[in-house]
Amino acid sequence: MSLRGSGSVVAVKFQVDGTVAFANADLAALRDRTVPAAQWFGSDAWASELPPSASEASSRLDAWLLGLGPSTDAGYDRFRMMHALLDDPTVARLDDVADRVGCDMRTLQRTFRRYTGVGPKRMLVRARVMAAVAALDRGWPGSLTELAHEFGWFDQAHLIRDFRRITGLTPAGYADRDTIPVAPGTNR
Repeated sequence: MSLRGSGSVVAVKFQVDGTVAFANADLAALRDRTVPAAQWFGSDAWASELPPSASEASSRLDAWLLGLGPSTDAGYDRFRMMHALLDDPTVARLDDVADRVGCDMRTLQRTFRRYTGVGPKRMLVRARVMAAVAALDRGWPGSLTELAHEFGWFDQAHLIRDFRRITGLTPAGYADRDTIPVAPGTNR
């Protein structure tokens, strides 16, 4: 998409579990896709009423979304607990998450698929990579092997594989970059 001349763009990016508040849909079928608002919400008539300025339109868009009455089900709070544990550096395995919330692995997997469209392992790997990115951004003083062990990888090779899959760069390439990387398939 290109924007030429004058105008602005407004978009909504839901938090990881935010879409289920607006629709009971199979999120796995939506994963890694852009879905037009009219397809998701059933109509885009509201869009013609938005002001031309993105800053003015964003507050109206927020009010419209809240007016739809987003809701969560009984499992939502449990999912939020599960998801928050992925950011805990002491959580190295999914068994740790299941144990801390008092469920079995199958329940953990079903809950993540319900609220995110992906399994918990993918989310845990992403959380680890983001923690490693933050460490590199702070000027990680150790080796890549030490970085791997610090954030729960068995070895450096697994860190490199996961890091490249998430960021498009190796950890060394990320640390040595001169510019902010752009994920494959996106426009800058």
